[in-house]
Amino acid sequence: MSSSAATSGTEPEPKRRKLLDAGGPIEDDETARRKMRDAKVYARGVDRARGEYDGFDPDNVGDVKSMDEEDEDADDDNAITPMGYFAMNGDLPMMRWLYV
Repeated sequence: MSSSAATSGTEPEPKRRKLLDAGGPIEDDETARRKMRDAKVYARGVDRARGEYDGFDPDNVGDVKSMDEEDEDADDDNAITPMGYFAMNGDLPMMRWLYV
């Protein structure tokens, strides 16, 4: 990461992300954003029917959702971040996209 990106706290542009060394292939931006939206997770603190997924916010890699559709009290035992979700599913290119 360049020193200007590290000090300003902003995300690198999508083209710049591909130049960073993440130790292997990184998911392309369009596919990664779609995978974030399509993740099979639920909003925390909301009782949902099974299958009414909310997905992650593609603009917030620190988004926290629930793995349980009945997580009415936003119990931390059911909480999951995008990195944890894609690690659990073995999606290494997606994990690299989140990392950089």
